[in-house]
Amino acid sequence: MSRRVILIRSGGLGDFVLTLPLLSRALALYGEAILFTRRAYHSLVSDYSNDLTLKDIDSDLSSLGQILPDSDVISFWQDEEWKRELKTGGARETYFPQSRPAGKMHVCEAMFSTLRWDWSEEYEKKAWLGDHWLGGANLWIHPGSGSIGKNAPIHQFVGMARKWLDSKAENGVIFSFGEADNEVLDQFEHQEIFKDRRVQVFRSADLVELKKELTGQAAVFLGNDSGPGHLAASLGIPARIVFRSTDPKIWSPLGPRVETYESFSEDSRIL
Repeated sequence: MSRRVILIRSGGLGDFVLTLPLLSRALALYGEAILFTRRAYHSLVSDYSNDLTLKDIDSDLSSLGQILPDSDVISFWQDEEWKRELKTGGARETYFPQSRPAGKMHVCEAMFSTLRWDWSEEYEKKAWLGDHWLGGANLWIHPGSGSIGKNAPIHQFVGMARKWLDSKAENGVIFSFGEADNEVLDQFEHQEIFKDRRVQVFRSADLVELKKELTGQAAVFLGNDSGPGHLAASLGIPARIVFRSTDPKIWSPLGPRVETYESFSEDSRIL
């Protein structure tokens, strides 16, 4: 086995978080690991290991040729020309996990299978960014996602928010929205609950701030299949994820307190 592994991972936040078990295993097997990914994700793994070198996939990939010889490479890009470039550049072994695997195997288990590594069911219950759950009185709701097809109607999230507020006087609700959630935010602002004094709105594209606020304020996270949902679960926060168009058997977040639902008809069990 090579002394060094190079992991190349682009994609959305959820895709990155689901790669953490693979990254952790790579660090255990190799003496050195170099990760090319979006700079925004660096803060999530900046203290993951002293043996991990972080590179910006947008600005540093041109330097790949200098470190490629005799390195093993794990890349999610399936382009045949790209594969040939890695081989001609001197890569020792190359692995190409599927970003969107077929079948019913969880995406992380499928990644491990591609690399011929053993997958453990314990990995599904691990807080891959550390168990930071503090409890509290705030329900954190993220009603958007990277795809409008994944989004449950806003009124269903509002109904859960009202249920949470009505259960205890000290309870609060935080609605969060990402860069791609402007339409969902506009719908929310037309809801009566938007004016409730116990309801806050959080908007930030900064993952450092999002991670800090989630760990400091979220008693429970509720949302669609989304990047913030995977992030919350990986931090140990109880995550209630409603899958509208994707398959929870494949895309369920990893974490010690994750529950998945196929619709809001199970609302009596969600909260």
